Amino acid sequence: MYAILLGMLAVAADVEPPAQKEPPRLVLVTLKGDQLVSRVNVTNVVPVSVTEKYDNNGKVETRTVVKYVTQMRTVEQGYDLKKATLSTAGGKKLDADAVKKRLTKPQVVIVSGDGKAVGAEYLKVFDKDAIVIVPEMVKPK
Repeated sequence: MYAILLGMLAVAADVEPPAQKEPPRLVLVTLKGDQLVSRVNVTNVVPVSVTEKYDNNGKVETRTVVKYVTQMRTVEQGYDLKKATLSTAGGKKLDADAVKKRLTKPQVVIVSGDGKAVGAEYLKVFDKDAIVIVPEMVKPK
């Protein structure tokens, strides 16, 4: 039993982790002009002023306090086709016009999670004709 465990550990030590730190995302997109648009749910915290009654030594008074409320919103996120690198999971390069022809109706695409090319270890899971998008990353100011 001990020999089997050591053998499994030796095999596990030879497996390298993926080079890409952020895995790709599967995103349902629609085409709007030269933009691929997806709807994303985001969570944000909003300050809300609330007037409340409280007991001040036997006298009921009112005061206005700020409370923070967590809200969910759906926002549209866009990817500019002209600034993105487009290909298939099989490695075939695509141009914006080819992607527009393929996206006549909403479709799930693979989007790079870190702005770098999607690693081969991820792409081998997908169909060779799946669209892969590496969007231009916004640089911090």
